[in-house]
Amino acid sequence: MVHLSIIEARLSHLGVNISRWFRAEIRELQHILMDHERIVAVVCGRYFGGYAILVATDQRLLLIDKKTLFMTVEDIRYDMISEIDYSSRLFDSTLTIFTINKQHRFTSMKYRQQLRTLTNYVQQRVMELRHYGQAPEFQQSNQNPRLEPSTYRPQITQAPSAQRSADIHQIMGAAALHDSPRTSLNPYGRVSLMTRRQISRTP
Repeated sequence: MVHLSIIEARLSHLGVNISRWFRAEIRELQHILMDHERIVAVVCGRYFGGYAILVATDQRLLLIDKKTLFMTVEDIRYDMISEIDYSSRLFDSTLTIFTINKQHRFTSMKYRQQLRTLTNYVQQRVMELRHYGQAPEFQQSNQNPRLEPSTYRPQITQAPSAQRSADIHQIMGAAALHDSPRTSLNPYGRVSLMTRRQISRTP
């Protein structure tokens, strides 16, 4: 649990002035954040269920909607995001986030610039996680296995063209093994990230 004064100090540092209509969501945020979690961006707006706040931390994306009789909290991990759509019009901006089994659509009018900053950060975090999760396996798959010479078979020298063909098949086999479902530790990290932006310009 993070104290409310720490959250308010962080929002002041980010230059975000939250309306009093979203004070319930900010108070609920102190019960959701972990002690070592840092707030990066906060945006007020609306989604399909009504008005809510969208909070981007260094570990996850939170959508909080707190009302008198009910509360909705969406916890979106960055490695679950497969596609991001951002569109900006004259009066509002919309961020659409696709996961493996759900779609989140968030629109803001007053906090359009903050929503774009949040979008850029989410894109950066997703790409960092994809690169970190795939680079070590890709390097490991490119390591050629060491073959011991057999004493019962004569060694056959391949022609240069045959050697290149064998190398190509070996690389293809490593790529197939790299994308094999049995070696996939995180099913969300294998999905390609797609980002589309549509910004209307006034004359």
